Amino acid sequence: MAAPSPRLPAAISACAPIIPDVGLPPQGNELTAQHNRWRRRMLIHLTENPGLFPLVEQRTGNVPARVRNLINREASKQQVLTRILQERYPDRDLGNHADPLDELIYIMISRRTREGAYQDVFRRLKNRFPDWKQMAEAKVEEIHAITGAAGMGIQRAADLGQTMNLIHSQFGRYSLDELRAWTDERVETFLTTLPGVGPKTAYCVLMYALGRAAFPVDTHNLRVLARVGVFHEAGLDLIRFDHKRGQAILADLIAPELRHSLHVSLVLHGRDICQPRPRCGGCAVNHLCDFYRAIQLQEINESSPST
Repeated sequence: MAAPSPRLPAAISACAPIIPDVGLPPQGNELTAQHNRWRRRMLIHLTENPGLFPLVEQRTGNVPARVRNLINREASKQQVLTRILQERYPDRDLGNHADPLDELIYIMISRRTREGAYQDVFRRLKNRFPDWKQMAEAKVEEIHAITGAAGMGIQRAADLGQTMNLIHSQFGRYSLDELRAWTDERVETFLTTLPGVGPKTAYCVLMYALGRAAFPVDTHNLRVLARVGVFHEAGLDLIRFDHKRGQAILADLIAPELRHSLHVSLVLHGRDICQPRPRCGGCAVNHLCDFYRAIQLQEINESSPST
C-alpha cells in the first residue's frame, strides 16, 4: 500500500469521533479533552516548523506561554468564525451520504465538476445501477454514457469501475462498512490506493460517512481560509500553496470540534460570497478577515492626502 498523505502524525486519529453538524460548537469551559490535545500538538507544530510559521519566534521568542497565547487567539478566532457562518447558513445539506461507499462515489464524481452536474450524475448512476455490483460488471463505455454528460472524461468512468473491483477484492463484497472499525490512518491509506482517490476524497469519507474528525479541504475551503487567515499571526500564508499542499497543511490546523461545521460553512460561503471575485461588502465575517482588512488599509492609504 502507498504511504499515507503528508500531515501531522496521528493528527486525525488523536481526535475522538466528532458530533454531527448540529447545534453550535462549544465555548469556554465546554472545551473537550480532544481540543486541549490539539492545542498541545499546535504548540509543538508551530515551534518546530519555522518554514510554515516564520513569525512565531519573532513574536513569541518561542516562549511556551507566549506561543500558547497565540494559539488561544487563533482558537478563539476559529470558534467565532465557525459560529457566525453556521448561523449564516442554516441549510447545510451538501448532498453527502452516510454510507461510506456511496460517499466515496459521490466525491469521486464531484472532483472538478459543478455542483448540479455531479449531483445529477450520482442520481443517474444510482438509478442505472441500484446495486454497485452492477456498475462493477458494466463496461466503461456504459458508465461513461452517464458520467460523460457532466463533462467527465472516460478515465473517471474507468476509475469508478476499477474501484468497485478493488473494493470487492479487499472485502469480498461491494461495501465499505468494514471501514467503520478501522483506524483513521488505515482508512486513509486504503482509500488513497484506489484510482482517482486523493486525501481530500478520503477525508470526506472519514468525516461525512464515518464521523471522524477529519478536515477535507476543497477549493472553497482553501480560498476562504487563505483570505480569512489561519495562524496568520504565526506567519502562515496559505495563498502561496496549491490545493494538495493546502490539504496537507490544514489537516490538523482547525480545532477538531469545529471541523465538520466549518468545512460545510466554508463550502457554502465560498459559493455564495467569497468567490474568486469576493463580495466583501456582504460578508458576515469580513471583520475577521485578513484579506478584507488589507483592502481597507490600502483604500485608506490611497485616499489619504500626500504630505
